[in-house]
Amino acid sequence: MPRLATLILLAASLALAACERSGWRISQRLAVAVDSATSPIDMTEVAPLDWDRVCVLGPYSGPRQAREVLGFDWAVEDKSDIGSQDAISLLVFVRGREVVAYAEHPRGQGDLAALTGRCLDRGGARLVRISRPDAPPQLVAEAPVAETITAPASGEPVAPPASAASGATPGRRP
Repeated sequence: MPRLATLILLAASLALAACERSGWRISQRLAVAVDSATSPIDMTEVAPLDWDRVCVLGPYSGPRQAREVLGFDWAVEDKSDIGSQDAISLLVFVRGREVVAYAEHPRGQGDLAALTGRCLDRGGARLVRISRPDAPPQLVAEAPVAETITAPASGEPVAPPASAASGATPGRRP
């Protein structure tokens, strides 16, 4: 009987670890932060893990988009339904060239579309909630683009597009 109990405990532990890795708790924490946001949302508190940057993959992203954004191959199609969904964004937490966690986040609980195709360095991963009439709240980076966004493939800061100087949020990087 003790052997069966050990196996059950091990299986339960693995299932809980898989839930955390798939990001259910991260998405839940972000949704709570969005609902109660009166100040910027610090992603280090939403995802208290060891990561260097958080990248956003938008609806219908596949392996090619993941490679372009992350700077390395990652089997997104095996990890998420993002390739066939428009109701979610995928947050991918990266350390070096390794994905340490990812979370499918419903756009209705904080739309990350303005950050699609971008990565925020850990030190600047603070989001601001923008309320919109008849639409879910939008989440954008708090700091100026050049200070928080990194080109994933090279690790070098991305020069902000001309629109960023006027406070506009950048789109997908070229």
